[in-house]
Amino acid sequence: MCLRPGGAIVVRAKDMATARAAVFRLGLRQLAARLDTSLPPLTNVQLRLRYPALGHDSGELCGKVLAEEQQGVAVTHIRLTSVDAVDQKIIAGFLGV
Repeated sequence: MCLRPGGAIVVRAKDMATARAAVFRLGLRQLAARLDTSLPPLTNVQLRLRYPALGHDSGELCGKVLAEEQQGVAVTHIRLTSVDAVDQKIIAGFLGV
């Protein structure tokens, strides 16, 4: 629908250059992505999701890195700590909630 697994996101953390990532699991309060850089657990991040079907990006979302695991490639789990109402509705719509 709006954001499919594999959708692109842009991630920023303090003292870090902007990173690109591909989301492959998305929930209302958490996502899993393959980042082009490694982030330690408990790192606060700012995210922007790309909604190709809508022709724009999300507002600024905030999150915290929960963990990074290896599944052939590094997978970063991020807990969403701040999502505006518009993006909550878009994500809920994608999930069919």
